[in-house]
This record gives sequence, structure tokens and C-alpha cells, in this order.
Amino acid sequence: SGNSATVAAKKRRLQLLAVAGVAVVFLVYYITYVGPGASGWALELRHELCIHKRATTTERGRKVGAYEQEKIRGEETAVIVMDMWDHHCCEAAEDRAALLAPHINNTVSTLREKGALIVHIPHNVIDFYKGTGARKRAQQYANTPLPNPVKSAEARRDIVENTVPPVTVDNDPRMTCLCEAVPDPSRRYTRQTEVIHIDDEHDAVTSDPQELHGLFQAKGIKRVLYMGVHLNICVLWYRQTSLIPVSELGYDVMVVRDLTDVLSEVQHPEQLHSFKNAAMLNHIEQNWAPTIDSSQILRQHAMHCT
Repeated sequence: SGNSATVAAKKRRLQLLAVAGVAVVFLVYYITYVGPGASGWALELRHELCIHKRATTTERGRKVGAYEQEKIRGEETAVIVMDMWDHHCCEAAEDRAALLAPHINNTVSTLREKGALIVHIPHNVIDFYKGTGARKRAQQYANTPLPNPVKSAEARRDIVENTVPPVTVDNDPRMTCLCEAVPDPSRRYTRQTEVIHIDDEHDAVTSDPQELHGLFQAKGIKRVLYMGVHLNICVLWYRQTSLIPVSELGYDVMVVRDLTDVLSEVQHPEQLHSFKNAAMLNHIEQNWAPTIDSSQILRQHAMHCT
């Protein structure tokens, strides 16, 4: 019985040592990677993201998607959530945006945790956010001088429609929703959809290019990821904060291709709508900016480049 007691005591000591070892490992991990005293290189890994940019090129008369790996820093990255309103005059567009909203919210939440700046741009309803922390954060930079004037919407449209391959972006009935066919006042948007969270402690709300540029300069932003609607109009060119004018301010722009959508006529079948999405993404990749997929951001194993 004495031997049994000795063996049992040894087992208990080994169990206690194992538990203590796990506790020490956890404590070291917390101090190094998570806690307020986390080391600089560990924080850098936490906020680092490896993406694979896709650009479309033409080889021997055929469109070819080429991928390029790039390491980006969260603190140098901004996200623009474009015109994700609570309603839309085009019922089909509103339905598709509603499907995108939770995925956009998940993605911006992940990027926010990595130190990215999230900018919400719900045009025409900015006043809904008057007095909020997110709105005040952008207003600090009102009247920031721009490095070059923003071209007019007409000039930007002409540029887009004269690129190769040609694309009609807003006045082709096959690429736009016939909003006047559904004149329902209840469909008037009033704010950004509540599904996409606005963090008043960290995010910004604006539709002004001077506020946007001043904010980016103050935060050290180098690249901007676009998501939201609509790809063929407001995301690409129509707004003063669209992809084209922001790229002309000197920022590296990209589109998160699975978190955007084109505005196309409500009567069109979904397979044709998907074709329009793909065609517009190809156009953007060939002429304006690379695209990435949100899965690259959400996958935990994609945190740093090899």
C-alpha cells in the first residue's frame, strides 16, 4: 500500500506540473501577443495580412487572370463601405445588398481588429450621423487641401466609357435598374443598413473627398479596399470618393470582389446579373485596380506571407 501511495503522489505531481506548464505557456502567449505589453514584432504579425491580388490581362487575345502576393499592414489600410443603405429604389438591388451586408460586416470587423480604418460612406444620408463619434472623426479634416482637383462626374464617366474593353456604366438599360418603374416612397433610404456596425470609437463617416484625404493622411493610410454598391457606378467612378478619384489622390486601391455588386435591370435573370458582375470586375482589373476575395481576410492561416 505504501508503494501505491507513492505512485499516486507522483501522478498528482506530474499532473500539477502539466497544468502549471500549460498555464505558463498561456501566460507567455498573452503577454507577448495579446496583452497591453505585447512586443512590437508580435503586434506586427497580428496586424499583418497576406493577400493575393488578381488583375486581368490579355495574352494572345485571351483574358487571363494573374495573381500577385502582397503583404499589407492593417494600420496602413482603409476600407470604404460604399452606399450600403437601408433601402434602395430598385427592389432587386436592395435584396442583393441585404445578402452582402452580413458578409461585409464580418469582413470589416476582422480588418478593424487588425488595425484598419473603416470608413462608411452612405451618400445623401450623412446627416443621419450628425454628432456621432464616427462623423466627428472625419469632420476634423474638413477643407484639407487635395493634391489635385477631383474631376467632374461627367469627365470620369467619359474616361471609363473610353477604356478598353469599352463598358457602358450608367445609361445602358441593360446595366441599370429602371427605378422610375417602382416609385414607392417607402423604399427611400434613410441611413446605412444597421447590419453593418459603425464603431464610434474607431470608424469614420463621410462623403467628402477633403475629409477623406485628410483622415487618410493623418492615419498614414497607403491602400484602400472598396466594398459595397454599386460596382459599375458609385464604387468605380460616380462619387467624389469613388475608386477612380481616390486612386488619383495617390492611394493604392483594390476591390473586394465578392463584397460588391453591379446595378442591373430588375427583369434580368440572375445568371445574366452574375455575368454583368464578372464583366465589370474584369473591366476594373484590366483598367483600374486589382481585386481580392474576402476569404483571404477571414482565413486565419492567411495572416502573413510566406
